[in-house]
Amino acid sequence: MKKICILWVIVVILFTYCCPVFGSIYFSDDFSGSVYDPGKWDLDVSGSASFAIESQQAKFTIKNHHAFLKSKSIDIGSWDTIDISGQWRILSAKTPEYFITLYDADDETNWLDVTYKSWDDASHSSKPALRFADASNTPTTTDIFYRTPPAEMTDFSIELTKTGWTFTEGVESWTYNSTTLSGASSFKVRIGGWDASSLSGQIIYFDNIEVSAIPEPATLLLLVVGASMLLRRKK
Repeated sequence: MKKICILWVIVVILFTYCCPVFGSIYFSDDFSGSVYDPGKWDLDVSGSASFAIESQQAKFTIKNHHAFLKSKSIDIGSWDTIDISGQWRILSAKTPEYFITLYDADDETNWLDVTYKSWDDASHSSKPALRFADASNTPTTTDIFYRTPPAEMTDFSIELTKTGWTFTEGVESWTYNSTTLSGASSFKVRIGGWDASSLSGQIIYFDNIEVSAIPEPATLLLLVVGASMLLRRKK
């Protein structure tokens, strides 16, 4: 009876300590304040572009250069899967390029990004190019999808593994093979856009940005082994 009680205690400990780690949230921002949080982001605005919090959403107005928010370093450590999620909507896509970029915080020459690139091909001007790229691969025509960007707030996510990443927008997904960020343990997220033109009304909104991660199986295994050793010691 005593051993059974001890076993139940160990089970409770495992659920208490393992479950929060599995899928832990390392970064989040719902832009609920009147200004951006400088403890979470660095703001970079130039030219006639601007940034504001509007209706609890991050608003980037892109004109004659750029406006970006880049997160502070998000320290994750060992990981098996990382998920970057949020919502975005694009009011106008005349000539700008809108970004979601993930960097290795320790070496920003390693990155991957998803962009709506309006000026990619004049023959598709009514439908910007949804493009996928990273620091080690040049996108081919199969990595470019001409489509109408979301005019209403739409969920997106980037699921990163050691061998690639999947971008999901609404109910559609695209997978891109890549090992560019496989060795990273700290990350930065950048959102916003840029444009060289002086056209007005080119606006993108972001909301509910979140970064979560699942640890490597070895990390969870160590917790299980530790519990087993504890049980053996109790015997």
